[in-house]
Amino acid sequence: MTLGVVTGGFVGLATPVAAATTDVTTCRVIDSPGVYLVQNDLSVLQNGIILDDGTDVCIDIRSSDVVLNGQGYALTGTNLPFDPSIGVLVDGTTAGPYTNVTVRNVTTSGFTVNTFQFVETTDVRLENVVMQGNRASFEASTDVTVAGVTLRRAAVVGLSDIDGAVITNIVEETSTSNGIVEGGGAVELRAVRNAAFTDSKLSLGDITASGLGGSPLDSALTVVGSDGVSVRNVAVSNTLIGVDIGNNANAAFEDLSITDVNTGVSARDGTFGAPSHNVAVRNVGVSDALVGVSIRNSANTTLEGLSVSNAQTGISVGDDSVGEPSDNVTVRNSTVVNSGFEDVRVGSNPSLFDNNSTAIAFESLELSSATVSFTGQDVRVSDVEALPATPTDRTNVGGFFNATATSTTGLSSSLLNITVSYDDADVLARDITESTLELWQYDGAAWAPVPGSMVDTTNDTVSASITDFSVFAPLGTTGPTVDVDDSGDGSNVTVIGAITDEPVTIPLDDPVTENVTLDSLAVTTALDTTYALNVTTGETAPPGTTDLAVVGPNGTVPFGYLTVETSLLDAEVSEVVFRFSVDADALATAGVAPNNVALFRYDDTTGTPEALPTTALGLNATSDAYEYKAVSPGLSVFAIGGLVPQIVVIDASVDESEVLVGDTVAVTATARNGGGAAGSETLNLTVDGAVVDSRAVTLGVGEKTTVTFDYTVTAAGTFDLAVESAAVGTVLVKLPVEVDVRPGDTANKLPPSQRAAVPVAVLGNADFDPTTIDDSTLRFGSETTVAAGGGATAFATDVEDVNGDGYADLVAVFRLSDAGFEADDTIAVFTGRTTGGLTVYGTDSVVIR
Repeated sequence: MTLGVVTGGFVGLATPVAAATTDVTTCRVIDSPGVYLVQNDLSVLQNGIILDDGTDVCIDIRSSDVVLNGQGYALTGTNLPFDPSIGVLVDGTTAGPYTNVTVRNVTTSGFTVNTFQFVETTDVRLENVVMQGNRASFEASTDVTVAGVTLRRAAVVGLSDIDGAVITNIVEETSTSNGIVEGGGAVELRAVRNAAFTDSKLSLGDITASGLGGSPLDSALTVVGSDGVSVRNVAVSNTLIGVDIGNNANAAFEDLSITDVNTGVSARDGTFGAPSHNVAVRNVGVSDALVGVSIRNSANTTLEGLSVSNAQTGISVGDDSVGEPSDNVTVRNSTVVNSGFEDVRVGSNPSLFDNNSTAIAFESLELSSATVSFTGQDVRVSDVEALPATPTDRTNVGGFFNATATSTTGLSSSLLNITVSYDDADVLARDITESTLELWQYDGAAWAPVPGSMVDTTNDTVSASITDFSVFAPLGTTGPTVDVDDSGDGSNVTVIGAITDEPVTIPLDDPVTENVTLDSLAVTTALDTTYALNVTTGETAPPGTTDLAVVGPNGTVPFGYLTVETSLLDAEVSEVVFRFSVDADALATAGVAPNNVALFRYDDTTGTPEALPTTALGLNATSDAYEYKAVSPGLSVFAIGGLVPQIVVIDASVDESEVLVGDTVAVTATARNGGGAAGSETLNLTVDGAVVDSRAVTLGVGEKTTVTFDYTVTAAGTFDLAVESAAVGTVLVKLPVEVDVRPGDTANKLPPSQRAAVPVAVLGNADFDPTTIDDSTLRFGSETTVAAGGGATAFATDVEDVNGDGYADLVAVFRLSDAGFEADDTIAVFTGRTTGGLTVYGTDSVVIR
């Protein structure tokens, strides 16, 4: 089943079957489907239908699919208590249920039983009617719609045992044309399921009701024993109870405006049986009431967005009059102001016994003098018009309130766990040290802190558990005073009223050097105290202190020094935070990266500086200086220094000491960062001072790495290799030459005789003239022999063109006795030096016979 919400006009749940259109000119029975149009005013005194029990009925509908349109005409009853009468009766008890019946556009008065009575019906509608006195009654029906009903003189719309209802635009109307207040109206829902009640305005005017707790005249809206009822956008005034909720499940009440009542909203069981549960009340305003909101014997109830003003009691939650408790009730984000007696009561009212209710919570409740959240039992909480004078060293923030025990068996059962909210802006404006906030109690004569009070500076609250009741307020101490005198030598500082574990910031703006400024100190002490400081700064180390560049880590660049003398003992200082800045140009000139600046503290005993934890805060674009924060455990002599890397080559070697032109040599170098900061460096391989290759390395403090250079030689000669300042060694680069052993003998067979002479030709070409070779340097032999510095010397040389290429060749003749060939050798080696000092080197294949 889907419920529609009616606003303005009426939208039916079904369309009646227009079997016929019939004029109605007299009271009558309608026993067939159709549309019936009233053509004139009707009165039961003239021609009413008399039921078996003697009740006079004006219109008796005994059929489904009927529309009765009063066209604005009036139906009038007997107006006599002893002569019962009903305006319109739709009773399907015997022949029904009747379905699809609509009654609209009629004005009624003077009926003494019910103005409209629907029993055992389905899909029925009452719309656009005016009722003066008595009630429109719906019983044992489904899918009921009531829309656009005007109530006068305590007229009532009552629903009982209904499944599915839409009730909208119910309006109380007041007229004083004859001097009599006619206002009054009420809606009563009993055993109703799945109902929506919206957009209405109700009032009982000056009607006096009797039978408190049961009569519908007691409340503008009564919802009893119902499930799934939704009430929204209803205005209520001038009633005993604005909204009366009893024994309901899954109900929602929102956007209600209630004024001039005894009780604005009452959730209870009372005469209604079982307690309500899963009830939500949202966005309800109550003003001018004895009790704004009363919750008695109700479970799982949530109230949010309440605004209660000018009530004697703002909100009351607790047991009912026979001690049945309320459980799991939450009130949040609500306001109670201008209460005559109490803002909030948790417990029985009146207290016949101690409160048995549990899980009662108020979250963010705004009173006139404080915003609080709490749980409790047998206690009332209210605002305080004026705060008693607080101690001279304490200041209030977050308001104040009064808590009173209501237990009737002694104070022991009254309890309040309360949290008071405050604003950071108020803390700052009143110069309060936030961490000192506590909840204090005023007993009528003096203030004292509540034991166990706690402050939450993250959520801006002060909390405590209270069992001794009176006036309470969050109080804190104001910040200490700081005096800085720059007129003498350095800065002389006096701090009065420092608080334990609370940092005191001391502004300095002292130039340490031209490029360095000490901006501030923040000193945290281990006790409440008053103390003095003297701060001096300078570009050079103070007397008795060794320069930071000498005793600091390798690669430390000093930027300035400062000395802080104090009246505090070392044990009295918990922590000191230094704020300082260094010009960006000074860092760049010193080669110091912005993140490699540190504050050093000199050890009083050893004189050794120790780097303190220092954080780079970034560049100040206005001053073009980098700002830093450093933390020290105490005060003494300090230096501001920059840490630079020192990457040096600690070992280097080459894999070959003699090579030929065109060969590649591998040079290995190991570098280490012995400085105070991580860094990068380019390592250069040089040959006779000229850079021939480079490698980039990045090393942390104390790290080392090994790199390899591959260098291909392009010229013959003797060369000195180095990586940075580390010498690698000397490399001899030989000039390769073409050699022909035994020219003309392609087999290159060497005779077995050791005395045999072997000619060897060194062939010339466009790039090399072998005649430049010094004959005395010639050597010939096996690879092993020549490599060891031996070999046969030439006993004869000649110049000729042995291969006919037009270039002069040098032919040298060697005896084999010193050549050192073995039977299995296959390579012969020839070496020598030119008159210019270059070493030549050549080989040819040979066969040993």
